[in-house]
Amino acid sequence: MRPFTVVELRPSDGSLVDQLNREAARAIAWQQRPFVELTSRWCDQCHWLDYGLRDPQLSEAFSGTYIIRLDVDRWNARMSRTGLDYYARIIPAFVALDGAGNLTRDWIDVRSWRLSTPDFAAGPLREFFQSAAFATAAP
Repeated sequence: MRPFTVVELRPSDGSLVDQLNREAARAIAWQQRPFVELTSRWCDQCHWLDYGLRDPQLSEAFSGTYIIRLDVDRWNARMSRTGLDYYARIIPAFVALDGAGNLTRDWIDVRSWRLSTPDFAAGPLREFFQSAAFATAAP
C-alpha cells in the first residue's frame, strides 16, 4: 500500500470549492496533508510523474500527502474562483491546502526538478511536501 492518497476531481461531481473543502477535510481526518496537483492529459511530465509514483524514492517523497488531482483542461475557467488558475501556467504543479480547502500560497512546479527521473524529482518534492505551511496543523 502506498503511504499517500491520490484522488481525481471531476467537474460532474459538483463545484470545485465544495470538492476541495470535502477532500481537504478527508485528508486531515486521515492524518495526511492536502495538496492540489494540477495536471493534464497532454502533459508528458504529468504522465511521467504519475507513472513515477511507483518508484520507491518518489513514493517516499509523497509519504503522508493527500493529492487532489485537477485536470486543468477539464476544470478550465472554474479554477479562477479558487485562485488555482494562477498556478496552472506551468504543470505539473502542486499547491498546499489548509484543512478547510483554502490555498496556503505554498506551491512547487516542474521547474524545481526539471528532469524526468525519480532522483531529480524526489528531493525537491520531499522538501516541499514536508515544509509547506498549513493553517490547520498537520498531524
